[in-house]
Amino acid sequence: MNKKGCSQILDIVAGDQVPQYLDLAPNIMERIQKRKGIRMQHRTRFISAAVLVAIVLVVLFYTVPGIAAAIGRWFGYVPGVGLVREGQIRVLAGPVSVTRDGVTITVDQVVLDPEKTALVYSADGIPSAAWITQPEDKHCPYGAALLLPDGERLLASPNGIQAWGAGYQHRFNFPSLPADINEAKLVINCLFNTRPGTAPENWEIPLRFILASPDVTAFPVIEISTPTAPAATATPAQSVPESAAPAAATGTSPAPVPITLTLDRAVQMDDGYLIYATVNWQDTLYASVDVMNTTETLHLRDVNGQDMLYELRYDEHTGVFGDQRETVFAIKTAPVQTPGPLTLALDWVSVDLLVDESFVFDPGPDPKTGQTWTLNKVVKIGQYSLLVRSAVAELGGYSFEMSSGEKTPENLIVNASLGDLEHTVDSGGGGGGGGNPGDTFFSSFNYADGLPEGPITVTVGSIGVRHYQSLEAKWTPPAASPNLLPTQAAACLTTASW
Repeated sequence: MNKKGCSQILDIVAGDQVPQYLDLAPNIMERIQKRKGIRMQHRTRFISAAVLVAIVLVVLFYTVPGIAAAIGRWFGYVPGVGLVREGQIRVLAGPVSVTRDGVTITVDQVVLDPEKTALVYSADGIPSAAWITQPEDKHCPYGAALLLPDGERLLASPNGIQAWGAGYQHRFNFPSLPADINEAKLVINCLFNTRPGTAPENWEIPLRFILASPDVTAFPVIEISTPTAPAATATPAQSVPESAAPAAATGTSPAPVPITLTLDRAVQMDDGYLIYATVNWQDTLYASVDVMNTTETLHLRDVNGQDMLYELRYDEHTGVFGDQRETVFAIKTAPVQTPGPLTLALDWVSVDLLVDESFVFDPGPDPKTGQTWTLNKVVKIGQYSLLVRSAVAELGGYSFEMSSGEKTPENLIVNASLGDLEHTVDSGGGGGGGGNPGDTFFSSFNYADGLPEGPITVTVGSIGVRHYQSLEAKWTPPAASPNLLPTQAAACLTTASW
C-alpha cells in the first residue's frame, strides 16, 4: 500500500468535493458588492473581514495543492523583497532618507524573517562626473554593512541592481537579526560605481524595526511537486563531453549526462503567476550550468500547446538558496485564462567545462593602462576553438575580448574564463555574449602587484558551450485567472517584443 502524506490526503479528500479550478474571488466580491449599501460599525467590519479571510484561508488550505505544506515554510511573497520565511516578521518602521551634497540615499524597504534581513536602498542625485566611464578610472571600494548596537558588522553582497542616469537601487540579503535587536545602522563607505572623492562617502543611516502589521502585502506561496519529463538522448553530434581534452584524444564524445528541470513553487498574483524553476545538474561533471538567450531557448506553453507571454525575473529568487549544483530562476507569466497544465521547456543550456589550455600574450616590456592590442589568436580546445580577438590593459590587469572560432551550434563556445598562473592574481571576472554565433564575450583578471612585463602565459581555465537536451516540466495552476490577456501592453512582457 502506498503511503501518502497529510497534505496529499487532504488534497484527495477536497478534490472529491470541490472543483479543480475553483476560484473564490468572483463569488466573494459579488456578495460583498450586493451588500455594499449596508453600513457596519468599525468593530463589526473588523470581525467580518477577519472571518472572511479565515474562511478563504481554510478553503485554500483544503483545495489548493501545496498550500497546506507551504504554510509551514513560507510567510509569503513580499513585492520588492521576495520570499519571506514563516515566523516573526519585522519591517522598517518607515522610509528613511538622508541627503548630503545633493545626493539622497533612501532605505526603501527592510523585511526581517528568521532566515535573513532583506534590505532595499536607493541612491539618487549622483553627479554625472562621479560615474566610472573608462576602464582606467579608479574605483572606490564600494560596500554596505549593517552596524549593530554592540558594534558587530553584518556583511552581504548585492543581490540585484537597477540603475538610471543619476542613481541606482540595490538589494541585499543580510544575516537574520536576533529578535531583541530592533535597531541598526546601514553603513555605506562609498557609492556604487563611482570614483573616490567625487560623491559623498561614509554614510551611516539609522534604522528601526517593528513587527509587521497584519495588512502587510504578501501573496501566498504554492509549493509544487512536479515530475520532470524524461531526459532526451542527444545525438553524438550534439552531445557535450565532460572534458574537451579526452574528447580530442579519442575522437568521440561520451554519452550525455542528464540535466533536469523542475518547477518548485509559484506565487499567485493579481495578473498571473510568479513561477520558480531550477535546473538540476548534481550528477554531472560540469563546473556550472546557465540558462542563456531565454527569448529563443525558454518556452512557456498552455494546455493547448500555445506559447504564453512571460518575463524572466533575474532577482526574484530572493530568499531561495539552492544547492551548489543547481541554477535557480523565476518567470512572471501573463494571466492564465485556460484551465490545465502549463509547460516550461528549455531547448538547450550553457554548460561550463574545465579545461587546461593556454596561449602566449606579449604586451611588451612596459604596458600602459588603456593600451590595446589586436590579437585574432585561435586557441584549439578539443573539438572547440576559441578566437581571442583583442586585449586591453586596465588598472592593474588585462581584459580579453573573445568569440567562438566555430559557428556550428554544437561546437559553439559562449564564454571563457582566463587567468595567469605564473603571477599573483587577486581578482577577475567576465561577461557578455548571448549564446549565438558571432557574439563576443570577455574575461579579465587583475594582478596583486601591477602589470607584469611581457610576455605572459594566459591560461584558459574553463569554457562554456551549448548542451542540447530537451528539458520540460509541467504544473497545473489551481485556478484560471479572470483577468483578460493584455493587448498592447503585452509587448513589454518579453525581451524579444520589447
